Amino acid sequence: MYQSPYQRSYGQPYPNNYGMSTPQYAPQIPMATQQPQVQQQMQPQPQTQPNLPQIQEIRYATEEEAKAFIVFPNLSAYFIDLPKNRLYVKSANASGISSIDYFSLTAINPDGSPIKPQEPVPQVNYDDFVTKEQISSMGFVTNAQFETLLQKLENMQKQINSGGRTNGTKQSN
Repeated sequence: MYQSPYQRSYGQPYPNNYGMSTPQYAPQIPMATQQPQVQQQMQPQPQTQPNLPQIQEIRYATEEEAKAFIVFPNLSAYFIDLPKNRLYVKSANASGISSIDYFSLTAINPDGSPIKPQEPVPQVNYDDFVTKEQISSMGFVTNAQFETLLQKLENMQKQINSGGRTNGTKQSN
């Protein structure tokens, strides 16, 4: 049997100069022997409780922003308005008509009872306090004056500890 110089010894063609090889044809399998493809069956989705709405979004917003927000049919969006301590729930029915429900946000204890408000801080009567002018007229010193006096006292203590010498001379009493 004659072999072309373009074929390998096992019958496979060499690629030509253009980087392409001669096409190989696989034998056709008759259609009757092919296995039919199994169609994927749709898995049943878990049913949600009808009382609980599907949530589209939860965000911080004002009442005006909640009213302007577009909710898709059969979904609800929750809006928290912290400055007003309110919760807005905007829901849309199957035809897309939306409505808003308003709720108050109040703090509660773990057992569900409301938290007692803190007692207000009593008002301070400032007439009971002394002013800076009254303190200075009584002969008290300010912080700056105290620091200056403290520095002078420390200098005098250093002189006493050094034997009373200043500038190399001994002072006499």
